[in-house]
Amino acid sequence: QEHDPDLVQGFLPKEDLGVLEFRRTLPEADGRGVVVAILDTGIDLLHPAMQTCPDGRPKVIDFYDATDGGEVDLPLARTLAEGEGSLPGLTGRRLRLGAHAVAGRAYRIGRIPAKGVLPEGVSQRVMGEREKEFRAEERRAKDRAFGAPAGTPDPLGPEAPAFDVVTFPDAEGRWRAVVDTDGDGDLGEEKAMGEFRDTRDVGAFAEPLHVGFGVSILADGAKVVLLTDGGGHGTHVAGIVAGHYGPESPLDGLAPGAQLIAIKIGNHRMGGATSHLAMHKAIDYARRAGARVLNLSFGGDSWFGDGREEASRMLDEAVERWGLFVCVSAGNNGPALNTVGSPGTARRVFTIGAYCSKRTQRTNYGVFDPRRDDLFDFSSRGPLTCGSPGIDFVAPGAALSPLPTWHLKRFESWNGTSMAAPQAAGALAVLLSAALQKGLPTSVAHLTHALRATARYLPDLLSVEQGAGLIQVGPAFAALERLPADREPVAFRIETRNATGTGSGVYERCVAGADPFEREVSIRPDFDERTPASVLTYALSSGAS
Repeated sequence: QEHDPDLVQGFLPKEDLGVLEFRRTLPEADGRGVVVAILDTGIDLLHPAMQTCPDGRPKVIDFYDATDGGEVDLPLARTLAEGEGSLPGLTGRRLRLGAHAVAGRAYRIGRIPAKGVLPEGVSQRVMGEREKEFRAEERRAKDRAFGAPAGTPDPLGPEAPAFDVVTFPDAEGRWRAVVDTDGDGDLGEEKAMGEFRDTRDVGAFAEPLHVGFGVSILADGAKVVLLTDGGGHGTHVAGIVAGHYGPESPLDGLAPGAQLIAIKIGNHRMGGATSHLAMHKAIDYARRAGARVLNLSFGGDSWFGDGREEASRMLDEAVERWGLFVCVSAGNNGPALNTVGSPGTARRVFTIGAYCSKRTQRTNYGVFDPRRDDLFDFSSRGPLTCGSPGIDFVAPGAALSPLPTWHLKRFESWNGTSMAAPQAAGALAVLLSAALQKGLPTSVAHLTHALRATARYLPDLLSVEQGAGLIQVGPAFAALERLPADREPVAFRIETRNATGTGSGVYERCVAGADPFEREVSIRPDFDERTPASVLTYALSSGAS
């Protein structure tokens, strides 16, 4: 089909960051060779955009649930006797094993309640449908004659369904899980699934649930973790970074060649909230699993405003110790100043605001004659109350991107700084991919220097709204080519003690009168061991009166 390029770019902007033009000059710089960890609500393993990369490699290569949202205990243990072909299920069904029946094999048996284990939106939808059916039958029963009418309503009423699950070791001793996805008690028709990271096995609960899942099997089969997208947010974010539908699809993400690790930090049992423990486990797992880029479109209020929150400190350590690139959404509490949330307050991450081009204003929101490229009003602004800028870059904050199949729609247009951070992560994946293929340095210092030096500064916005400006992949790559590969660019730590904390800028509000005041600014270079000794002289000047 023919697509209006202006319309497509408005709904899934890639040209705003120069990604499409750059990939035309380096076609294989599509993210291949780069692994991106999506710390969010999970990724839908059934979605067409989450299956493969353009060269056929699997898209989602690992899935880790850092919450307890998908955990299912299997408390019942049974050994199958000779000639026996079924087991008692915890839902009350008799489970026919079919080809999974092996005499003398030890089985663990558990029950998966849709409410509490599967995504909350699924159980709410299914329970709502059952509620309607139950009430309709109840009304029909009351209209009948006295006595027990035929078709008396189900005594369980509008409860959410439940499904049986069985685990066992196969002939090689590897644990397998079989889930009764259609609730008919026939496990013989179901697939024996292994650890997702090893087998890429994907199952699906039948209509009306439409939930895709992988499994992780723990404690010698006594626990199964169902790997799902518990809300939809994670799949949407993942699609922006690296979704791939097919050759030249305009709905592809920025880096369709990148591979993804789904790391679930949003617990759907707690309304999608996360915890410091989940964050710590997620960051550590991403590092050990080989991710180079982390996207975190998650966060909350910042109580300190200077990066002292636990999550902010953990992310700073991930950058400093392990050389990870971390993209974090700034928050949707704008347009007032001082509204950047945690962990966007971290000092070493890329905190991303939500940009809205004139083209997106026209195509997405019907603005007839937009005056300028701008930020979305909701995009949080800096500075931090300690004096640091708060925003590092801006990127497009609206995107048409995938949703899990259980949403009963394939994609939808969402906006937020949650959409801006994966735009930056996708651009980083493209830049890293090109640098790796050309043998250029890929340290955090090199890429940060190149990105800051070449971002497009938006003249109508303040620096505390946009940081260095709109990321530009092509110029950043050219800058990376010019940087010396044998030593890292010198970075400087700038600290100013303000009344409201220590940050990298002078922070004053409600200054009374015009009397001068003094602030001491400490500037310390972060020298690499290989940096030659030198003397540099700088003249400091204020950016405000």
